[in-house]
Amino acid sequence: MSVLAKRKRNIAENIMRFITSRGFSIIEVMVAMSILSIGILGVMQMGLLATRNITSGNIVTQAVLHAQEELEMIKAHGSIAELKENFPEDPIKHGYFRVSYNFVDPLAEEIDEPGSINCETAAYDGSGSCLVEVRVSWMRGGGGRGGRGEVVLKTMFGEKV
Repeated sequence: MSVLAKRKRNIAENIMRFITSRGFSIIEVMVAMSILSIGILGVMQMGLLATRNITSGNIVTQAVLHAQEELEMIKAHGSIAELKENFPEDPIKHGYFRVSYNFVDPLAEEIDEPGSINCETAAYDGSGSCLVEVRVSWMRGGGGRGGRGEVVLKTMFGEKV
C-alpha cells in the first residue's frame, strides 16, 4: 500500500470517528453539575459564616468598649458616697445594650443583688476600696446564635487620696 493510500485511509478513519463520536452522556453532565453545585454551596456557606462571625465580633467589641467607658465614669467619681448618689440601681438600656452595675465590699462575705452599692465596710475600715462590676448584655435579632451575649468587666474602686 502506498503512502498516499495510507493517508487517505487515516483521513477517512478520522472523519468516521468524528462523525460517530457522541460526546458526553447526560448522566456524566448531571454528575459534573452536582459536584460543581456542592462546591459552590460550600463556598457560599463559608462566606455566610464569616459574615456572622465578623458581626458577632463587632458587637462584642462595642460591648467591651461600652463597659470600659462605664468603668472610667465610675473611676472618675471621688468617693463611694458619690457613687451612691449617681448610679441607678436598675439596669440602664443603651440601644440594644443593657448595662448593670454591681458594687461589692471586697471584705463582705455575701454579694448583694446586682445594682446595689454595699461598700459600707470599705468606707469605714479605712481601706476605702470597693469591687466594681459592670455587666453589659445584649439581645438582638431575637436571640439565637450570635444574637445574645454578655461582657463583664471588674475593677477595684478606691477613695482618691
